[in-house]
Parts: sequence; C-alpha cells; structure tokens
Amino acid sequence: MILKHAKIIVQKAEYVEAQRVIAEAETEETNQLIADANNIATEPETQVEVPQPIEENPTENEAPVEETEDSNE
Repeated sequence: MILKHAKIIVQKAEYVEAQRVIAEAETEETNQLIADANNIATEPETQVEVPQPIEENPTENEAPVEETEDSNE
C-alpha cells in the first residue's frame, strides 16, 4: 500500500515538473515573440516610392491637331 502511494506521489511530482517545464518554455517563446515584435516596431520605416501619375501625351498614332483657318469662311 505504501509503495502504491509512493508511485502516485512520484507521478504527481513528475506531472507538476512537466507542467513547470511547459510553462517555462511558453514564457520563453512569448518573450521571444515580444522581442521580435519590438524589433519590428523600432525598425526605421522603409521608403516606398509612390508612382507618379502619367502625364497625358499624344501617342504616335494620335498626332496633335493643328488649328488651320478654314478657307470656306
């Protein structure tokens, strides 16, 4: 009977230790994620070139229309 209780106590102790190890690992992972987020947040913003609107120019197929005096006037 004492041996059975001793085994249960050992199992509980192993369970508690396993939970502690898991919690420690989760804490380390969380701290790393926070550190990564802080590094990203403090990086200088990258310059992004915004494309400028294209000015409308006549194409090769569209020659500019020249005003001429109408001879029928």
